[in-house]
Amino acid sequence: MAYREKIPVMIAIDGQAVPSETLATSVGAYILVIETVLPDHAIDLHSIYTGHAHVKTQATHLILTPELREATTVEHDHDQIPVMHARRTCLYDHLHQFQSLLQDHGIDAQLPIEDDAIEAIER
Repeated sequence: MAYREKIPVMIAIDGQAVPSETLATSVGAYILVIETVLPDHAIDLHSIYTGHAHVKTQATHLILTPELREATTVEHDHDQIPVMHARRTCLYDHLHQFQSLLQDHGIDAQLPIEDDAIEAIER
């Protein structure tokens, strides 16, 4: 059964926290879904990480904005993003992708990752 967890990530634009939500859903040991939504800007990023020790990790990123709807898939070495054993690496990658997406839309955002976010993703 899938388990959905709110990940406490604070997103700041111009030094001010903005409404956002980051959720993670574990779909077994080898699949993790992370979603971040910035509702006031209508920007969403949905990332799916699939990996096992004996195969490369696949990351699919679905971008939804008023101007862009796009899905991309990237392959990573298992040791770079080990889905089963270090889910925090998936969170780091997802938030890096989200920050890049915001920058592409002219938004300079800060996404500090606190210990409580790491604890939540690793549960």
